[in-house]
Amino acid sequence: VMTPTHRCLSDAGVIIDKTSKPLLAPENVDMDKLDAFVRRVASFQFKEGEPAVLDAAGEDLKPGDRVDYADGGPRLFDFSRMRRHTEAIAFVSPDVAHDADDGPGDLLVAVVGDALIEPFWPEGLGIVRGFFSVLDAGSAIAAWA
Repeated sequence: VMTPTHRCLSDAGVIIDKTSKPLLAPENVDMDKLDAFVRRVASFQFKEGEPAVLDAAGEDLKPGDRVDYADGGPRLFDFSRMRRHTEAIAFVSPDVAHDADDGPGDLLVAVVGDALIEPFWPEGLGIVRGFFSVLDAGSAIAAWA
């Protein structure tokens, strides 16, 4: 995970049109230039005496082979603003008809993890907030049950 600025991505040619809204829409991202950008970063030797990440990953490859991605390749996420739900827990009436003898008809719906608050990876808070939101939801469910 790295957090380049919009300007950095634009200067590298990754962003096609700087005025497009939303800026990081898939059609506004040059995936070939994003790949080249990521490979340039991965080729940087961060520690003296140790190979760059890309060089270390390619040590076991045959000559001429290229280090490939384990998944679909690099992705861009816009962390320039945080998003979060206003309600973590809600009681929702089911869509189906409900017999009053079965007890209350509302369903407890809890939003947890990344669905509750968008993680901010540069600070390393995503997993912590995710776990805490699950614990909060579990406590609320236990109190409601």
